[in-house]
Amino acid sequence: PETWPHPEHLSDIGKPHRCMAPRSSPTTGLAASLPHLAGGKNYWKSMMDEPVLRFAAALRAKGIPYVCCEFCGNNHPMEHVSAANHYKQLHHWLAERSNIQYSEARQQLWQTCLVGGVGGLRFNHL
Repeated sequence: PETWPHPEHLSDIGKPHRCMAPRSSPTTGLAASLPHLAGGKNYWKSMMDEPVLRFAAALRAKGIPYVCCEFCGNNHPMEHVSAANHYKQLHHWLAERSNIQYSEARQQLWQTCLVGGVGGLRFNHL
């Protein structure tokens, strides 16, 4: 996307640079309390469509035409992240970790795509 910096133009190469803010903040500190996650699959889709599509577009702009969702392991394209099946998989993952704090879950759910020797783009599945 035009508003995102190009990895090769960042002054702090090798350090994360946020292109989009998280979709919401947890209400209790637990990952499961994220409003966009607790609000149901339709609310999830409405909140996640934009970051998912922007991430896929940024990768295409860097010559990476197709990236699979690494969280689900089903070889679906990244665009599936805002779909009901991904939402269900994420709920299942969180149910297995019922008291996981948002900060810990967030660290475990990054997906990184390396971009031609200049760094990478990361997407968080939360």
